[in-house]
Amino acid sequence: MIYEPMIPIRQDKPFDDPAYLFEPKVEGHRVLLVHQNGITRLFTRHGHEITHRYPELVRVPVNEDVVLDGEAAFIDPATGKLEPALAKERIRLNKRKQIYDAQRLVPARFFVFDILQRGGEDLRPLPLAERKRHLEEAITDNDYFYKMKYVEGCGRALFQAALERGAAAGVVAKRIDSPYIAGLSPEWRQIPCYRTEKVYVTGYCKRGSGWLIGVQADNGEIKPAGLVGSDVIMPDRIWFVKAAAKQYSGEDHHYVYLKPGIEAELTFQGWTKEGKVRKPVCLNKPAALRLHA
Repeated sequence: MIYEPMIPIRQDKPFDDPAYLFEPKVEGHRVLLVHQNGITRLFTRHGHEITHRYPELVRVPVNEDVVLDGEAAFIDPATGKLEPALAKERIRLNKRKQIYDAQRLVPARFFVFDILQRGGEDLRPLPLAERKRHLEEAITDNDYFYKMKYVEGCGRALFQAALERGAAAGVVAKRIDSPYIAGLSPEWRQIPCYRTEKVYVTGYCKRGSGWLIGVQADNGEIKPAGLVGSDVIMPDRIWFVKAAAKQYSGEDHHYVYLKPGIEAELTFQGWTKEGKVRKPVCLNKPAALRLHA
């Protein structure tokens, strides 16, 4: 049986509330795992079967039939941290040998945060606290399966730890008394971690409205850090256009390049393993210029 997953709504600021428990937001692939009669099948949140993509997750450390909800994620061996890009790389693989080679080198970890069925019993109507108890009893952690850690009531502290350590993409707040409800629900709230840092605008797209950005390296040079697309909020777009007109240094088929000097503040979620910004949301004038505008 395939269940429609429960989806958190978006919230910008962390909070404390004894009526909620708070989990780290692990960024990978949302997976529903169905283990029945000794056979394991994996499905995306949209109901597409992806069992063949995760051969390392078919041996579930349980002694009964279960339906589990969680996130398949990957730890970068070089850093020891979760790396979303590795999840994207895995999902692109189709050939069996490629998949088996990948799972041998960088295996998926399944972070289980909910249990929907146990031993044939539908647990979805139960409050989350009861489902967590069932999850604790049903599954044993091993090298591939981890029960998601959580704290009760203290969302701000967990959010700050995620922001400082860069070990999670944010926090998910869940009402302790919430049943498992299919679809988008305000009973669960996703609070992503964002940071704001100084960057340099180094060019822009000749077609569309994307901006090239760079960051200062240890040697003082500006190194490329990615492309900020048209979906990013730019409150001072006109200011950037005027500043760019004065800094022209050349162009090619795709981009117009600018001389160093246009500073900006970028709000984004983190860095990719290639040193590019991940999930930028806002490109702004430097704070000093905004204060005196």
